Amino acid sequence: MNRVRQLTREAIEEIEKYNSCQSAYYILKTLEEGSESLCKEKELKYDYTIDNLITVSLYIYDEVTKARLFVTSFLIYDVLAKNYVLQNPLFYFRWNKRYFVYSPRIDSHLSYLSREGFVKARKKFSLTEYGKKEGESLISTLNKETLSKIEEYVSTLKSMDTMKETKIFLKKHLMGYRDR
Repeated sequence: MNRVRQLTREAIEEIEKYNSCQSAYYILKTLEEGSESLCKEKELKYDYTIDNLITVSLYIYDEVTKARLFVTSFLIYDVLAKNYVLQNPLFYFRWNKRYFVYSPRIDSHLSYLSREGFVKARKKFSLTEYGKKEGESLISTLNKETLSKIEEYVSTLKSMDTMKETKIFLKKHLMGYRDR
C-alpha cells in the first residue's frame, strides 16, 4: 500500500472515529498538493501516533490547560520528529488567538481519549490511571537524550507564568534560539 491510501484512510478515520472534518480537510489538502510524490512513497509505520503524542505530553506535564497542551505537544513533536516517524498533528500558528499553537487532530483526539477513559478533562487535562500506565510505557521507549530534552522543555514551560512568556519562548524556539 502507498502513502496516498494511508492518508486517505487517516482522513476517513478523522471523520468517522474522531468527528473532525477539519482534520480530514487538511489531510485531503496534503494529498491534493503532493499527490504525485505521495503515490511513489510507501506507507509509513509510525513510531508515535497522535494519541501517543498526547499521552506523552500529558504524562510529562502532568496537569495542563489546553493552550499549554498544544504548545507542549508541539515542542515534544519537534524533538521526537528528529529521531522517530510520527503521525502529523497538522500544527499551525495563530499568534493573535488564545490557542496560538493549534492542532485540529490533537483537539479531536483529546476529546476521544477523554471519552475512552485515558484522559480526565476538567479545567485542566491529565491522564487517568489507565492513561498513566500507557504514558509510562511510551516514555520507556525513548532514549535518555530525547527524554532529557523533552523534560527540559516541559520544565521551562512550567516555569512560565503567562501565555505571553510562552508565546515569546515558542517564537524564539522557532527562530532557533535555545535559551529562555
